[in-house]
Amino acid sequence: MTEICVIDDDRDMQRALRDHLELDGFKVREASNAYEAVRLIEYHDSEIAIVDLAMTAREGLSTVLEIKKRFRHNVRVLAIVDIDAQALGLAHALGADDAVPKPVHPARLLACVRKMRRGSSSPGADI
Repeated sequence: MTEICVIDDDRDMQRALRDHLELDGFKVREASNAYEAVRLIEYHDSEIAIVDLAMTAREGLSTVLEIKKRFRHNVRVLAIVDIDAQALGLAHALGADDAVPKPVHPARLLACVRKMRRGSSSPGADI
């Protein structure tokens, strides 16, 4: 079963993402910051990290950077971004493998996660 770590400082968003992903058969862990995310990813060997770039105090940005630094190509990152071109460009520059705009539509989220699980995209290819 694919392990996914959802990183968002909004608990309601964490629950909503978890519910959609678990219904599709994924095992989901939740973190609110980079420190928690790294610990969960290491301990549970998560394959995918879903990160809200808009977390407070630049936490989303530092989380993506830390995951990419520590886990290189072993963990794929799906960034949740505001819908503007600047946010999409930032996600790409940080090394995100793909991005989903807000508001997050479950079908789009699941399609991106399934594609990442298969390894069918190279980093930044679909942003």
